[in-house]
Amino acid sequence: DFCLSRGLGDVYKRQALIVTSQRESVKSGVKPTWYKQCYDEAIYCFGEVPIREKGVTKDDRVHGALIVLNEILRCSNAVWERKYTSLKRLHSEQPRHHDDTNMFLPRFKTPFSDHVSQFLSPSYYPYDYDTDSKFSRQHLSINESATCRQIIIDNYDEICTKVLEQRHLKTSYVQQSLLNILPRLAAFNREEFVKKHLKNIVDYLLYTLKTREKDRSIAFVTLGFIAVAVDKSIQQERYIDKIMEVVKASLPQKDVSLKKKTTMDPSVFMCITLLGHAVKNGISKDVKDILEPMFSTGLTPGLTICLRELAENIPNVKREVSELLLKMLSQVS
Repeated sequence: DFCLSRGLGDVYKRQALIVTSQRESVKSGVKPTWYKQCYDEAIYCFGEVPIREKGVTKDDRVHGALIVLNEILRCSNAVWERKYTSLKRLHSEQPRHHDDTNMFLPRFKTPFSDHVSQFLSPSYYPYDYDTDSKFSRQHLSINESATCRQIIIDNYDEICTKVLEQRHLKTSYVQQSLLNILPRLAAFNREEFVKKHLKNIVDYLLYTLKTREKDRSIAFVTLGFIAVAVDKSIQQERYIDKIMEVVKASLPQKDVSLKKKTTMDPSVFMCITLLGHAVKNGISKDVKDILEPMFSTGLTPGLTICLRELAENIPNVKREVSELLLKMLSQVS
């Protein structure tokens, strides 16, 4: 049941964790052991289960484990969740360019997926599970569970190891769940993550951007959030240069006329926005180099939000942004 309790069940799973973390702070001394049970079951599902269940694959088990660990991490770092939720709204302001209702749902050979897809709208899962859930709409406060946090502290190395071992799995819903959990791992223990895992993760994300078209959008956003999570450390080892290389390759050529509009994935602009939040003027030169190609896509909601955030976070590019805006407006007939 654990591995199959996904999809619609994730919404209620989150409700339970939120309620538990709220009550934990009220009833001092209460230590819900089921957090530990969730963690133990997740780790168990990463291994080879001796008894095969009909209709449940290794990828299904890994998917369930990643979802549960993601929820435990969500309840373990309130400071990051507030920042993450605030920045994520920048991406939520944009209309979606594809229907990703079943992004995280495996294709079971049952009517289950069809039933869920009829019930859910695409806004349920635009990037992470909680983007437009009823909890966000109700503006519930973000609560941190001391018990949950201690579980992550005690097992951080094991969690990182188990999660990163799943990079070789090719199933799309596993890959996208993996991409969701990485920024939370980076934010929970920045020093340890930077020291042991940042290089491998950046390389993995860059490889995904270059080779997995289906996962490019979420990989761009994940890369941006990891930059925010590790802060100035993203400037080490030429990471910024490598990231901007891929960003530039995703934009139209620099000499494209401003009159010619090119359709762009808004996730590219979200990645640039998050890099600006992470390193501020540290990417001013890179941003200046890509402003003209960015403008050639037209003033879409994604670009507009990106320009607003860049002007606020990178004062060095404000003049160039203003000049290109005036140039574009002057060409409007």
